[in-house]
Amino acid sequence: MITNSALGVTLTIAPNSAFAADGTPYTGQVSIGSLPAGTPIGLPAGFAPCQLLVVSPTGVTFNPPAQLASARVVGIGQVSSDGACISTLIGGVPGGTALAMTPRHAGMVERKTQPADIFNPSALGGGDLATSFSPPGMRELGAARGLTFVYHSTTANARPIVDAAAQFGAGLGLPQTLTSRLTLANVAQQSASMTNLSTPVAGAGPPDPGRDNGVIQAGVADATNLVSGAYRYSLLTIGKFTCSAVGAQATGTLVVNNQAKSPFGAGWQLAELQKLEKQADGSLAIVEGNGRTLIAHPEQAPDFLPDPVYVRVSGPFLGATAGNSSRALRRSSATPARETPTARSTSM
Repeated sequence: MITNSALGVTLTIAPNSAFAADGTPYTGQVSIGSLPAGTPIGLPAGFAPCQLLVVSPTGVTFNPPAQLASARVVGIGQVSSDGACISTLIGGVPGGTALAMTPRHAGMVERKTQPADIFNPSALGGGDLATSFSPPGMRELGAARGLTFVYHSTTANARPIVDAAAQFGAGLGLPQTLTSRLTLANVAQQSASMTNLSTPVAGAGPPDPGRDNGVIQAGVADATNLVSGAYRYSLLTIGKFTCSAVGAQATGTLVVNNQAKSPFGAGWQLAELQKLEKQADGSLAIVEGNGRTLIAHPEQAPDFLPDPVYVRVSGPFLGATAGNSSRALRRSSATPARETPTARSTSM
């Protein structure tokens, strides 16, 4: 048993359990100390423990793992009945490794307010303001041939909301505050949201650590300079405790429809018009005139015979019901294809 009174930690090593890097039994000294704050050791994002401990010498391992007990660090493990000490339960302490005990991070759950492969303007989920205008048109063969212009405020100023649920299980403890930072397309966003869990909610009182708790955290993404398409995002949520902080991330794909530079005016689209935006991964963003944007992923090319027959169909080509797009049909070698007559005009 090794005790560092200054750090308030005790390391318990089982007899004959220390081994050198070459696998032979280790018979030298073992010590436990601390690293200075800010030591660059590649901690996970948002991870800031009260103290960093290190077991020396480097290369020494313990089998079974050594057990660590700390009187000053709040973290994962078994808390003593008097609340003065925490001991490791699962795993243990290897030699030459920086370690720390911290509170458990929140479980981040992505909310499905917007699916990963589609964008729909939403007044409730995104604060969208929509209107439409149909100028006088014409009728041809008994059918109206007019055009309709559609406006969505969320496409005129593309700043979508990204949110996730931070979940804390019963008995795991609650942080004092939660702060979320959003990154979109590898660019850190300026907005950050903060929730103070130590302040009672009006009419509800403070959260009960003895019950399951969930907090919705959100960030606003600035997509005004992005082309319509799908982009990866990360919402890092940091829980701040008395002397430590621990982070958890929710990641996903956000579909953006940016019509700030539309030729019809910012946010305006022609309802009868579909546009294609090629993505870096080879997929296509299909921007529909009603404001919806779909992501079509490339499919494996079919195994055609040397002379496929192409069948033409009219749009919309990749709407919500799919299946009405142009397709190349493979002709069976046993069935000859019939050619479709084509009208031709000859100038005199």
